[in-house]
Amino acid sequence: MLLHIKYDYKYLKIMYIIISIKMEEIDIIKKENEELKNKVQELEERLKKYTNGENHKRYYEKNKEKIKEQGTNYLKKLKEENPAKLKEYRRNYYMKKKERINNIKPVNDENKSN
Repeated sequence: MLLHIKYDYKYLKIMYIIISIKMEEIDIIKKENEELKNKVQELEERLKKYTNGENHKRYYEKNKEKIKEQGTNYLKKLKEENPAKLKEYRRNYYMKKKERINNIKPVNDENKSN
């Protein structure tokens, strides 16, 4: 019986060491996770500055006509040089529009039945 107690004590001591090591690893991983979350948040804030900034909006408001003109010129050029590409663009637009309409209809049908 005394041997059994010693065995249990050694076993418990080993288990305690293993658990403490695992807990340290978990703490390290948690710290890394928090650092990465903070870095992601910081980078997202920096990205907002470039993607949805006020300068971006103001530029498009000031140059609306110029941008529309560039778009129409591009379509004219594309129509002359590569009509197959234009046809592909229009087909993709039609397919996406059709998909959006099909996604909206079931939602409306569900609302009517409820």
